[in-house]
Amino acid sequence: MHPQSRRNQLQDFQFLLVLLPCFLFCQWVSGQDFQPLGGGVTNGNGGHLILDTEVDHINGVLYVSGIFAEMNNIPCNCIARWDGVQWDSLGSGAAGCLPGGPPVRSMVLYKGDLYAAGSFRTGVNFARWNGATWDSIAGFAGTINGFLEHQDTLWALGSFEQIAGVTSPFIIKYDGQNWHSFVDSHNLEGTNFAAAAFYKGELYVGGNFWDDDLGIEDLAKWNGQEFERVGTGIQGSLSSVGDMLIFNDRLYVSGLFSEDDGSPGNSVMAWDGSNWDNLQGGVGEKGNPTVYDLNVLDGKLYVSGVFQTAGDANANHIAWWDDRQWCGVNDSFGNVITRIEKFQNELVITGNFTAISGQPQNRIASRLFSTPPDNCGSPVGLFAFNQQEDWFRIFPNPTHNQFQISTTVGITEGIPITVYDVYGVVVYQKIWEGEPDFTISSQSWASGVYFVHIGTDEPLRLVKN
Repeated sequence: MHPQSRRNQLQDFQFLLVLLPCFLFCQWVSGQDFQPLGGGVTNGNGGHLILDTEVDHINGVLYVSGIFAEMNNIPCNCIARWDGVQWDSLGSGAAGCLPGGPPVRSMVLYKGDLYAAGSFRTGVNFARWNGATWDSIAGFAGTINGFLEHQDTLWALGSFEQIAGVTSPFIIKYDGQNWHSFVDSHNLEGTNFAAAAFYKGELYVGGNFWDDDLGIEDLAKWNGQEFERVGTGIQGSLSSVGDMLIFNDRLYVSGLFSEDDGSPGNSVMAWDGSNWDNLQGGVGEKGNPTVYDLNVLDGKLYVSGVFQTAGDANANHIAWWDDRQWCGVNDSFGNVITRIEKFQNELVITGNFTAISGQPQNRIASRLFSTPPDNCGSPVGLFAFNQQEDWFRIFPNPTHNQFQISTTVGITEGIPITVYDVYGVVVYQKIWEGEPDFTISSQSWASGVYFVHIGTDEPLRLVKN
């Protein structure tokens, strides 16, 4: 998971996966390319779940944590390490996790050491791995749900009032030796903070909390004196924020929220400091669509959770956004995807699944990161088409080697012409300089659907045979 924040708090939903019809922009493939990662969780079914992942790029290992007792038949207590070949239990792990104890909800690499929040032994629920054993760091009432590293300081987020005698409700600072209060009291009521980020010099927090007087629900910004609402804010009695990060100079927020309840987006949205962007409608379809994890991988924003669409793309529980369009996969997972990560050129997913597209999997799986998406939606600005056919006409359509654009408005000088394929890639671009008809060669284009964008209006649909 990305270093800016960690989300722990999974909510239980019942949902039925239904394969949606493929929309105009979809391309269906078999969806059988995920493979089990190292045998996965092998100790039974009910309640066993990986909640967090952390990649140590320097040492080339992947850490996983949650609630489980075996990885590929190797005993471990709710935390383990994968080196690409085999699993390691990390000593005694969180010895108080099983049976029936709290899971290891979150981990973080800080100053070269792995820290984890869970039940390690009586009175210890925050510990550091020293390479051989777990060092006790703190015991306190409550849980740590996530972490944020900022200016060489580790911020812990969760459901607590104080740690190590330092009062700082829901959010506290740690420098590797000592704890420091953020504030000893604030204006928010509720249960927890789950995510945080510093954006344009200001601290944003998300979780499950409120301030009725200020209209704050689950998302807030610190103004130096108190927490305040972010734009129009999040609404809804069942809403929550679980993750946030910065991508391409915008703050992305995810969780469970809906435009139907008055929120600015559907379970994922972006904030530029003044306005919200709903990212082509966010995620949707079936039950309570929820995004549990955000991660920036190779220049794209990956999201995972419980959903069937992202924008106008079919996307079963996994999707990615490149600031232009959504892409997704068609695989059937049967249950929630909790984390999405890149490790050794593999796309790694974790969740509460025991099969993917009918193939047995044990709650953690991977596929080549370079595997192309099963389908992509339309790029930003290309949702509708045929709305300007009264003004412009393309013929022949379908076409083969070339086609023409003609107009009834009589003014064509200086109009930009741009043609996109279904993945949003520009295949042609030129300025219309006043000719009565505009001819474009399509001879080298692959067969398929294209969108001819004339000026700034909605595009026309073109089929190349």
